[in-house]
Amino acid sequence: MTMEPQQGLPPSTEDTADLGAHLRAAREAAGHSLAGMAALTHFSKSYLGLVETGRRPATPDVVERYEHVLGVPIGSPHDPVRLTHEWLLGNPPATGSLRAGRRIGASLIETLESRVIELRHLDDTVGSRTLLPVIRAELDQAEHLARTASYTDASGKRLYTVIGELAQLAGWVASDAGRYPDAQRLYLSGVTAAESAGDRALGAQLRPLRSRL
Repeated sequence: MTMEPQQGLPPSTEDTADLGAHLRAAREAAGHSLAGMAALTHFSKSYLGLVETGRRPATPDVVERYEHVLGVPIGSPHDPVRLTHEWLLGNPPATGSLRAGRRIGASLIETLESRVIELRHLDDTVGSRTLLPVIRAELDQAEHLARTASYTDASGKRLYTVIGELAQLAGWVASDAGRYPDAQRLYLSGVTAAESAGDRALGAQLRPLRSRL
């Protein structure tokens, strides 16, 4: 199925115009026509023409499909989406606290809570295939901390809330990517974490999501 741009897309900026030019240059270097690229990416030729000329923003999904088809990274090193993605992949805050039995305190919990907020913001700019592994890595480390670290009851409740919120976000992203069995498992994990945290509101948000899949 050929996809068309959504109505009411925001106008292009200088950065998105530059990214469109990168897309066009990569396509031409690979020897693909615009019509051929449209067939390979399942976007319409007219839409891709608008993106490549900077008249429509280059969304993360378009960039991902170009990269997948052409086998090359696209975007300038200063692309804010790419920079944010690289930052998130760098050093998750829990990495230094993974030793079994290590006591964790409020400062690490606050950092983890901030990361959840950052990941939610990134969900607006980065495609689901790129974002899902990042969230899963954060979730895996938070769950490892919950199993192996020591903490106060108050910190434990906050940690399990973080786990529930990460599972919820990962479930949303997995569902967007069409990975419904994964989303179901993630939502179930989130419900369990919410119950451990005593967070009834989060649990109430997660239960209906499971039933929709």
